[in-house]
Amino acid sequence: MNKGDGSHNYEQSDYWMINAGYLRMKNLTLGYTIPSKVLSSTGFNRVRVYFTTNNLFTISDFVPGMDPEASSAWAYPFARTYSFGLNVQF
Repeated sequence: MNKGDGSHNYEQSDYWMINAGYLRMKNLTLGYTIPSKVLSSTGFNRVRVYFTTNNLFTISDFVPGMDPEASSAWAYPFARTYSFGLNVQF
């Protein structure tokens, strides 16, 4: 058999197999509620400050530029978002 004749198309091979394992930080929220002792003279009952992020990072040996959770090779990557907030109760 000649390697160029196409007769090897059905042989088993691991040539195209890749490690698709990954670690992703999908959601992260950090918050702090200011103690009521500090707020006693301000007129506020409760004040909470928080920071939230989505899709912070992905660690992967996957094909560079491709998302391991994407449904196809041409899918857009997940958007990374950051939010800052302040909850105040009177």
